[in-house]
This record gives sequence, C-alpha cells and structure tokens, in this order.
Amino acid sequence: MAKKEVSLDSILSKYSAEKEEPMVPTKIIPIDELLGGGLAVGGMYCLWGPPGSFKSSIALQTVKSFCKRGEKVAYIDVEKALNVSQQKAFGIREYVENGTLLHITADTYEQIDEICMAIAKDGSIKLVVVDSETQLLPKMGEDADVASNQPGVKARQCSVWVTKTKSAFYTAGITSIILAHARANISMQSMYGPATKMAGGYALAHVPDAIVQFLPGQKFGDKLAPEGVTVHISTDKNKFAPPFKRVDAKCYYGKGINNKVYLIDWALDNGIIQKNGSFFNVNGESIRGTEALYAMTKEQVAWLREEFNTQLQSQK
Repeated sequence: MAKKEVSLDSILSKYSAEKEEPMVPTKIIPIDELLGGGLAVGGMYCLWGPPGSFKSSIALQTVKSFCKRGEKVAYIDVEKALNVSQQKAFGIREYVENGTLLHITADTYEQIDEICMAIAKDGSIKLVVVDSETQLLPKMGEDADVASNQPGVKARQCSVWVTKTKSAFYTAGITSIILAHARANISMQSMYGPATKMAGGYALAHVPDAIVQFLPGQKFGDKLAPEGVTVHISTDKNKFAPPFKRVDAKCYYGKGINNKVYLIDWALDNGIIQKNGSFFNVNGESIRGTEALYAMTKEQVAWLREEFNTQLQSQK
C-alpha cells in the first residue's frame, strides 16, 4: 500500500505552537499582580514553601474563583487533607456537591498519571490542582519494601509524570497548579546558601512555566481581627511575566488573602491613604480609627482598586 503523502501545511497546522494563551484571573489581587494578570490557559504553575505558608489556601481560593465562573476543577488530594470542614471554610463545599469540583485522591505516580491522562482526554476540566507532589510515592515491585526506595527513583518518576502531564494539559488547554514542600538543602555549596529548597528534583524546577515561593512571616491578629500570617510571596521563575517579583500579603487561617485588606495595606504603604494621628484621609474623606478604616465602604474600596490598577499600568 502506498504511503499517504503529508503536506507541510498540514503538519504545521497540527503542531503549530503559535496559539493564544489568554490569562484567567485568580481574583486574588496580589497573586494576579505577581503572575502578570492571572493564570495562563494551559500553563503549569508550582507553589512551594514550608508548612504554614498558605500554599494550599491560595490554591483553594483559586479553585473557588474557577468554580464561581462555572468552570470544572479537579483537586487531586494526595495528602488526604481536604476535609469537609476545610471545604466549608473556603466556601467550596457546594461545588463538590454539585459536581463542579471533583475531589480525587491518588498515592503513586502511576495513579496520578492515569488520572491526568484521563482528564486531558476528557477536556471538560479547566483547572487541576495537585496537593502535593511531595507526597506521591514512586512505583516499585510488589515485593519491594521501604529499603527498596533508592535515591533518585522518585525524582525520575516525577520527571516522566510532570513532563508528560504538562504536554497533555497544554494541548488540552488545562491549567495546572502543583504544590511542593520545602526540604533541607543538603547540597548547598557554602554557608551562605539557602537552608531549604523545593522538593521534587530537577524536573519540577524546570518543567513548570512559573514557580512561586511562599515564606511565612510575622503572625498577626487580636480580638478585633482574625488571626493569620503575613506571607512573602515571590516568583522564582515566570514565563508569562517578569520573574523575581515579590509581594507581601496578610493571609488568614481558613480563608487566605482578603483583597480589601491587601488594598488598604498597599494604599497605606504607598501614601494613597494618609494617616494623621488616629485619622485616615481616604479620597478626601476622613475616617477615624483603624477598625473603621478596614470596614470602609464598597465605594471606597472601588476607588482604591482604581488607584491600584492605575499605578500597576504605569509600571508596565
């Protein structure tokens, strides 16, 4: 049988890499600011940091944003930590119940590979979150024991899975967020090297389009305000916007980032809101006391958002 001739045009049409990569806002102001407008459709993002740095909180806030727009999300819960209480706290329980949010578990790279390939083939899911890659177990023989897990086995299997998944999700237009733990940096070359580094091996450092580091800072909270931590969030890598940017944001336990609080803190830091004693000048209006400032009206918050967007545009 004669081999069918394939034209160059058909090949270029099939494999062309020139396609639109629209940004989908997370609706979390500092995260969208940091990443260049949101998450790129088909992009792969890695969030990493030590325990208590709000990686999962930011991921769940993003999940809620997608679900509110009616977009289907898969949350692959490797750590088995997304319980009903958390779902209710982040306001996503209703999406689990109506099928917009799929709560899936996995233990090994073999299982998660099967799940991700099925998601890519189906095409109805728009966001996949893996929490976390660090907890995934490498595939080993049935007669293997703990001692059989030699150095490099997990990293090699991660490399295959993450590379294969990125390609499949990019083609299908599925955005992905992979969470990773911080681990001791036993390979640091000098005493001045960082004490920790991202787990996952070289593949997880190279394959994702953007890598975002979370570092917990000072705790806050009193009888007037919920407790939380100021988190330093920075991009170690970003293919969609300038990298090595940093924002500091107050993160609340069980909630994540409050946009209004972030805008007010930003305005205070940048002189948009002026403080004089116990009074604050907000767009010509005088507000007395910190409690009243953080309880400002929707109109005042809208003005702050306009000021924030204007300054953001002037920096581009």
